[in-house]
Amino acid sequence: MTASPLRVISVGVGGRARPHLSAQVALPEKFEAVGLVDIVPEAFNDALEITGLSGSACFTTLTEAMAATPCDAVGVFTPGHLHTSYMEEAIAAGKHVIVEKPFTCSLEEAERVVAAAEANDVRVVVTQNDRLFHPYPLLREMIADQRYGELGAITMVHHNARGRPFENGYPPMHLWHQGSHQVDSLLSLVQRPPRCVWGVNATPANSNWTAEPHVCAIITFDGPVIVSYTATSDAQAYEMYVRLEFSEAAVTMHGLTMNSTDFDLKITPRQPLERYPRSELFPIGKAERGGRWADIEQEIWNGFWSHIMEGQDNPCSGRNNLDTIGVLDAIIRSSTERIAVEL
Repeated sequence: MTASPLRVISVGVGGRARPHLSAQVALPEKFEAVGLVDIVPEAFNDALEITGLSGSACFTTLTEAMAATPCDAVGVFTPGHLHTSYMEEAIAAGKHVIVEKPFTCSLEEAERVVAAAEANDVRVVVTQNDRLFHPYPLLREMIADQRYGELGAITMVHHNARGRPFENGYPPMHLWHQGSHQVDSLLSLVQRPPRCVWGVNATPANSNWTAEPHVCAIITFDGPVIVSYTATSDAQAYEMYVRLEFSEAAVTMHGLTMNSTDFDLKITPRQPLERYPRSELFPIGKAERGGRWADIEQEIWNGFWSHIMEGQDNPCSGRNNLDTIGVLDAIIRSSTERIAVEL
């Protein structure tokens, strides 16, 4: 084990890599950016400005970067279908890995990466930042302390008005891109093993996407807890809705938009047969979007460091993320084979 800071080579340094590079720079006692890998020359411009590295730290392959630059960890921030090959190369070289979601685009690949990491005694963490967004820790507290009784069901409806298909999108497009966040967040709330999945991936008649932007699924967990999940990335307007059904109350979260992290939490005590149930509305989340997401990225990197240096379990470790990939895989199999998939 090397002393901190951990030296990091980042692969795929445009787009989502920028906040990860910024998080490394913000934690100099724990991380040092030492190399950048990309096949698009223009991608290096912002990365060099963020890290303060020189052009000699830029490479077109991970193989070249690791040969030229000693490192302890590799960050993989490429399109999802490229994750596995980079992770396997880094793991074979004995490097720890932090990877953007989705972990992989197949369950078989995810299981193979986890097995390789454990055989090589290195750590893998998936950057599932959605579960750290501030409504979810609050909801997890309510579930854990049974504030409103026992959890029985969750409904999530998520409309993302992306406006265009995902670049390099791996089909089904919504499921692997935004769905990997949303399913992971649902699993983080329930905290029980998923057992059965019914799922449908589809392209509505009014969509021009080349791969399915819409998903519906029913996921049954131990308990049982029943999760109903409907989402799309090809909506006409952004809206998110989450409702938790407890034995003594319904807790509803709504009001999030792409431009604000403000939202309302509505608590409706159990009132059978009441036509106009009485509710309490709590405005929560007065946080500036950019600042809050920067905090979350640093939280992810702090967790990565603790997982490596202190041996702390990480809820987003590769092994822990297998349930997320397993549910995504089950939705695809259920949609393709038109059957319920047992997990």
